[in-house]
Amino acid sequence: MKKALLFSLLLTITFSFTPSVEAGPSPRLYAESPVNKGEYVEIVYDINFPGFVQLCLFNEEKEQIWIKGRVTDRVGKDYFRISTNPLKAGARYTFILKYKGKDYPGSFYM
Repeated sequence: MKKALLFSLLLTITFSFTPSVEAGPSPRLYAESPVNKGEYVEIVYDINFPGFVQLCLFNEEKEQIWIKGRVTDRVGKDYFRISTNPLKAGARYTFILKYKGKDYPGSFYM
C-alpha cells in the first residue's frame, strides 16, 4: 500500500513539474500576384521563418519547365524572377512555391 501511494505521489510530482511546450507561430508563405516586367516575371513572396524556398514552373501541358530554389537566412519579402524569353505569349503557366513541407500554388498568363 505504501509503495503504491509513494509511486502515485512521485508520478504526480513528475507531471506537475514537466515544463509545458507552448506552440509558436507556424511557418507560412504569402505569395503576391506575379507581375510581368517585360524581360521577366517576378513572383514576390513573404515568409516568417528563414529556410529553403523552391519554385517549380509548369507549362499548359503540366510539364515542369523550370525549377529554382534558394536558402534565405532572413524573414520577410523575397522574389523569384523568371525570364520571359522562353515563355509563349498568351500561355498560362502554373507554379508551386515549396516552403517548410507545404506547397503554395499559383499561376499567371503571359
